[in-house]
Amino acid sequence: MSARKLKIPSSAKRHIRLSQFSQFVSASRLRHVQNILTDRKAGLPDIDGILCIAGIDSRYNEGMYELLNYLLFGFFDIRKDELESSGFPEEIIDDMVILICQDHVQMYCNPVNYWYLLPYVSHWPGIQFHCLSDNQSDGENDDAAEEFKIQSFISMMSECRVIGLPFTGQGHTSEFTPMEIEKWPLIQAFALEDFGGGGFFTLKHEVVDISSQLHHIQDFQDSVSVELLLTDHYPLMSRQWSNMMQCVKISLDSKCQALSQKKISEPLQSYFNHGFVGHKGKTGKIPFVLFNQDTDKKQLERALNGEALEASDLSLKTNDNHHMICQAASPHKPLVCARTYFFCNQPYDITKGEYKS
Repeated sequence: MSARKLKIPSSAKRHIRLSQFSQFVSASRLRHVQNILTDRKAGLPDIDGILCIAGIDSRYNEGMYELLNYLLFGFFDIRKDELESSGFPEEIIDDMVILICQDHVQMYCNPVNYWYLLPYVSHWPGIQFHCLSDNQSDGENDDAAEEFKIQSFISMMSECRVIGLPFTGQGHTSEFTPMEIEKWPLIQAFALEDFGGGGFFTLKHEVVDISSQLHHIQDFQDSVSVELLLTDHYPLMSRQWSNMMQCVKISLDSKCQALSQKKISEPLQSYFNHGFVGHKGKTGKIPFVLFNQDTDKKQLERALNGEALEASDLSLKTNDNHHMICQAASPHKPLVCARTYFFCNQPYDITKGEYKS
């Protein structure tokens, strides 16, 4: 933590910049997560709580990051610039631990990010904070603040025997082993004798990976999700579609010998692939561009199933008409657009519903 006296930045008092945000939507998202605690599959242990550790204390685990962004409405993404300009280091802003139980939530945070987080969580039913006051945290005794964090974490865990973790992010597939989390700094501190945690975390608590259940929940659409789709993700996808059509226009205006499927699809593919940097196991809708003979039923089924298709070229110097089927897909978001275009080598006009050659 910083050696200077901690002060509440003025930006922390601003309202959440989401027009569709409401306490009802926020509480609904929390309830969706809490329902996992009661809706367990046969043969699996009952989960007492869902643990989410942010930042360096979980080695920046992606599953934790996604769950926090879901519950806090993209807090780390939407307010990234504001947080970076606040003057406080990243390890202070993302210094938080959340334990979600069936009828209450416990949260550890520090005196700085408390003011940022309060508008997002103050209305959660049964919320309990573990946070030093401004007087207790003078910004000069880092050891005391770390000790308070560890003691708070041990206290939060004392009421739980089986812990659920969002270990992997969407698009990732990896086998979970409990010993993986023993490498996390806060989990390692739990085992230190000085704090009385009772030994290794994974020996004292049964840990269950619930990533798949949480990924399903995060795909639910509410008013805020739709707002973000329309204001953030739709403009990005629309821009790439415009780039694709500009490639078509340039090729036609230059009287190019061939309209390349690979070249035309490049803007859609680049946008989609960029969103999956660092991710594995792509699923769902994918972008594609298909010409003429490639648009038969078999090829379309392959494309709609997410299979990679070989690029081909369409010659514009023939006497035949041509058509093109394209699809754009937003990475990670349920936003897809598909259209069919027709190319004719002779212009035509349509007047009052009549065709004129």
